[in-house]
Amino acid sequence: MAKDNFPQALRLVLADEGGVSNHPADRGGLTNKGITQATYDAWRELHGRPTRSVRAIEHAEVDAIYREQFAAKILFDKLPLGLDYALFDFAVNSGVSRAVRFLQRILKVRADGSLGARTLAALTALAEDELGEAKIGELIIALCEERLRFLKRLKVWKHFGKGWEKRVNRAEKNALAMIAGRETVAATEPDGAALGLGQQKLSATVADNKAAAVGLFGAAGT
Repeated sequence: MAKDNFPQALRLVLADEGGVSNHPADRGGLTNKGITQATYDAWRELHGRPTRSVRAIEHAEVDAIYREQFAAKILFDKLPLGLDYALFDFAVNSGVSRAVRFLQRILKVRADGSLGARTLAALTALAEDELGEAKIGELIIALCEERLRFLKRLKVWKHFGKGWEKRVNRAEKNALAMIAGRETVAATEPDGAALGLGQQKLSATVADNKAAAVGLFGAAGT
């Protein structure tokens, strides 16, 4: 299990997410480093800070948001090396619950979208097998294949499919490289690969966390 792979995983994800964008086909609106203005507003308010343009977001804030809203929810530090990054990238691009459900279906455990003890037990058994690394590699490939099939069914595939396909293929190669101890290769430009459902989910999740903090009820964002 990897405990220190998050900085590398975040670097790769941010290379795909890119910088400031405001594509008309992206319902998230103004976005920077994969974080929408709505998400940034909610997170700043939750932490008692005045709102400001997401264009001015600091790296420490980016790191905190991705850790709190994605890595923590997929139990990143408890996942096998390589799978941690592959699932993280999937969650960022398409939502935590969806990414976890896809993984659970492949593992043939209850697909409830929440990564807990049963899912971890199935992963541990796989990783501890005498062919553990090979089996985790096969799991990564299967997860990326299912992820790509899902993306191809989306209506906006015609706008962003090329970038999405490159991103998923790159995520698969980098995840397998992590297992093998090889160097990973980050995207040189987003190429439209950032647009997805993940940040819409993230925005809702941050808002719900804020509501919970003041004793209100909110629907789960992922």
